[in-house]
Amino acid sequence: MTIETVIKDMALAARRAAGSLARLSSEQKNAALIRIAEKIVEDAESIRAENRRDLEAARENGLSAAMI
Repeated sequence: MTIETVIKDMALAARRAAGSLARLSSEQKNAALIRIAEKIVEDAESIRAENRRDLEAARENGLSAAMI
């Protein structure tokens, strides 16, 4: 799978999700945002570890600081 295919698939999924989200009430949207925030806090260390790995891989592959 190419990066172009991945990005295109993500964009199409986002478009479908936007349509679904538009039909939700403010209360439902707020509840979803709260759950997302809770999950980010819950997974924060794992997210940081993955970010560290990504940054290291970027450096190893010669990306400039501006690109990182």
